[in-house]
Amino acid sequence: MSNGAAKDLRPSFMMRALSCSSHAYKLAGLLSFRYGSKDGASRRNGRFIFPSQEMLARDRGVAERHLRRILKELTPIGLRVEIRRGPRTGRETSFYSFDGPIIPDTRDLNSDPNSGHERPKSSNATAPLQPEFRTFQTIIPDTTAPLTIIGNH
Repeated sequence: MSNGAAKDLRPSFMMRALSCSSHAYKLAGLLSFRYGSKDGASRRNGRFIFPSQEMLARDRGVAERHLRRILKELTPIGLRVEIRRGPRTGRETSFYSFDGPIIPDTRDLNSDPNSGHERPKSSNATAPLQPEFRTFQTIIPDTTAPLTIIGNH
């Protein structure tokens, strides 16, 4: 991209959002494509997008508290959230951008001894693993018995 054109940050942000919950992915899409522009900012402000949390919650159909939890899920993948006083009203306003730091997940997902990272102990350690079959009992109701009505109708 020559002549100073900004790189579109939305596709890479959305690709990182695939690893999040479905609520977080949908919110990332809303921020990216409804409110954001190609450079990860609003068309008017130039650097940030700033829909209110109330508006985002209404657009997603969730409570504001749940929206704040979803926003916390998006910050490790590059969503930067700043809450500061607005320039005209002096009210606290949320400012968002997609160029925040990407924080890698450093949790050891295989730290639990039964997490599946080891071969199960068996009598013959070299034998191939066999599929496990489970049986389920299905209870079919007796439709030939007469119905009993309880209570006054």
